[in-house]
Amino acid sequence: MRTIKTGKEILLLLASLAIFAISFEVVLWVVERGKGIRYPTHQETRPWRPHGSYTWDLYSPVLGWVNKPDHETRVAGFTVQTNTQGLRETREYDYEKIPGKVRLLAVGDSFTFGEDVEPDEVFTEVLERKMPNAEVINMGVHGYGSDQMLLTLKEEGVRYLPDLVMVGFYLGGMGRNVATFRNHNKPRFRLQGEELLLTNVPVPRTPPPDRIGEAADLPAGEPRWGCRTCAWLARRGQALRDGLAYVGVGEQWRLSEAIFREMDQASAGVGARLLVVVFPPESWAKGEFNRLLMWSFPKVMERFSKKTGIPVLDLTEDFRDHYRDPNAREIFPKHWNSEGHRFVSDRIYAHLMEHSGLLQGRRLTSEEELN
Repeated sequence: MRTIKTGKEILLLLASLAIFAISFEVVLWVVERGKGIRYPTHQETRPWRPHGSYTWDLYSPVLGWVNKPDHETRVAGFTVQTNTQGLRETREYDYEKIPGKVRLLAVGDSFTFGEDVEPDEVFTEVLERKMPNAEVINMGVHGYGSDQMLLTLKEEGVRYLPDLVMVGFYLGGMGRNVATFRNHNKPRFRLQGEELLLTNVPVPRTPPPDRIGEAADLPAGEPRWGCRTCAWLARRGQALRDGLAYVGVGEQWRLSEAIFREMDQASAGVGARLLVVVFPPESWAKGEFNRLLMWSFPKVMERFSKKTGIPVLDLTEDFRDHYRDPNAREIFPKHWNSEGHRFVSDRIYAHLMEHSGLLQGRRLTSEEELN
């Protein structure tokens, strides 16, 4: 009798779980439909095209996408202008350095690229004006992960023979390193022991189905077999993986660390130093993120710098100090505005002046010295 009763209890439990799962799926369907979220039911075969308003995107079999060379357009209130090398610059740069000039190279994503501001307002341009005997070359591309920055540096950046390479490490973008799609298909490194193995190249031209909202960042947001519950659980899992990265654990962090090591080696190969500049997300800058993670990640970067010898400039506390003033001016509305770029430029400039060893004997001339 006890066996029969136990069997009924198991059936009742399974039935209850099934009812809960179906109810949860229905609730998600109603909520997502109310928010206008839709999921594709087929694989598109449309040809490669720029993502949304990013009309300056150009397909790359190695990087996924690059900036169109010699392009100028006006979009969303700001001007995008690239030179013939596809750099967001208003002038050309030779691979050979000008004698007597110190050359800095910046690789990064939309923050380095200067999305939402004019060409002369980007922090690299402001920084260059502060140092008359220096060139600051901007190789930023919107949406890039650190993996694409590494490939950019190795494929093209080292040809400029920089004295210092600055990599913009946007903390909200660590998940891009474990993705094969963001806006477009992209390359992806995997770790084999301590070595980086490049996969998903040549990068496929045909994109996955169109994704909506946050699901555009990572494939974890795409429902399998039409199961919204599966997609919801995948996103929760992704959030957990993101959190682990901020305490120096998990694949996202291990990949980021390995990528920076290889960037350092590539920079050293042309006699340059690497400087990792940490760009906090808006929620970190304004102190609205998990306090434990905001406390732990700077310590992760300190340990990383001590272990690898790679210098780090973390701007998180600088931004938080700014926003602690209740009357502080807005400098970070999604992307930095022109004041935000000046703010970043000032911090990098002060760091370079204080740590002259970064340039291995090359001396920067300040604006004040010429006046």
